[in-house]
Amino acid sequence: MAAPAQRSKKTVDLAGPRRTGSRIRRDPPPPPPRKVTPGELRAQEARVMVIGIGLIAMALLVLLVQVSRAAGWSAADYTITVHPGG
Repeated sequence: MAAPAQRSKKTVDLAGPRRTGSRIRRDPPPPPPRKVTPGELRAQEARVMVIGIGLIAMALLVLLVQVSRAAGWSAADYTITVHPGG
């Protein structure tokens, strides 16, 4: 019978002493969320309000221009004259 081939590596002893803890490297936990002060919250709400009002005004302006253009109205149809000393 043939003899098993010689191995260059040692076999692993699974029944031997175990290491405690995981050897897997993990990312550190994320930092805790920052506390928002009432002043910062008010400033953020004011910014959002201004942006919202601006976007709604722009949407209404675009809607008005599109409706007037569809109706055939144009500002070029009118002439504005200014009388000096008026």
